[in-house]
Amino acid sequence: SLHLKNASVKQALEEIKNQTGYSVWFNTEDVALTKKITVSISDKTVQQALDVVLKDQNLTYELTGNTIRIRKLAADNSKQKTIFMLSC
Repeated sequence: SLHLKNASVKQALEEIKNQTGYSVWFNTEDVALTKKITVSISDKTVQQALDVVLKDQNLTYELTGNTIRIRKLAADNSKQKTIFMLSC
């Protein structure tokens, strides 16, 4: 379950990481980490939680093993960018 009120997207992603044990990878320029959200979900999958947390950010994600990779839908791969990781 994930219950956060007026929390940042970063806090929500950290909570998902803590509850699941997954590593979370994303480009800091792509994700609005300080955007405030309110989330209250129970008995949902990781994918459903990510759908709620990342709503309205033009992002997609991929689950591979114990890793969540978040990226822009229309990513521009021509530039080298800083990657941020939330690890266990």
